[in-house]
Amino acid sequence: MRTFIAVDVSKEVKDELLRIQEKLKFGIFKKTNDFHITLKFLGEKTEDEVDKIIKKLSEIKFHSFTLKLSSIGVFPSRKFVRVVWVGTTGNAINQLQRLVDDKLSEIGIKQETQFLSHITIARVKKIGDLREFLALLDGIVVKPITFEV
Repeated sequence: MRTFIAVDVSKEVKDELLRIQEKLKFGIFKKTNDFHITLKFLGEKTEDEVDKIIKKLSEIKFHSFTLKLSSIGVFPSRKFVRVVWVGTTGNAINQLQRLVDDKLSEIGIKQETQFLSHITIARVKKIGDLREFLALLDGIVVKPITFEV
């Protein structure tokens, strides 16, 4: 099964992300409604592997914390856009991601080389004029909503 470890977001955040998606009427996109922050993508895993992962993750003790929506961005670059995302600010998410990485490395799962806390809002299939699209994105203001994790 395809697996990843993620953090859910609040209804208020989801509503804001839906509002932003409505502004993406330029090009062809696959919009998502499954809003979350991926801490670690694991790929295809068997049920036995998932059981080991769950057991290892249950060893993590972490306090609740807050994050705040920040700005809109793209992957992999502004010259070649494939994903549109909204970032978050707050240091605790980075600490949690490192703990997840450290725990899973104990059972042989490779650690991440980079982590950027973000919520994917669309996958880009086709963009007509890249400059116009980037201007549209640059004009979108993300409400700085704070939410608890």
